Amino acid sequence: MKTILLTTTVLLGTFALASAQQKKAPASPPAETAATIGGKAVSIK
Repeated sequence: MKTILLTTTVLLGTFALASAQQKKAPASPPAETAATIGGKAVSIK
């Protein structure tokens, strides 16, 4: 019973780490962007 519990815990921990690593944000923002603020278009290049 201890072996099954240990194996299950290790597998769940491995899946948790793998999914957490895939959800990282990009390292830098895009080089160009555009937005509308107060009805006026603003772009950054």
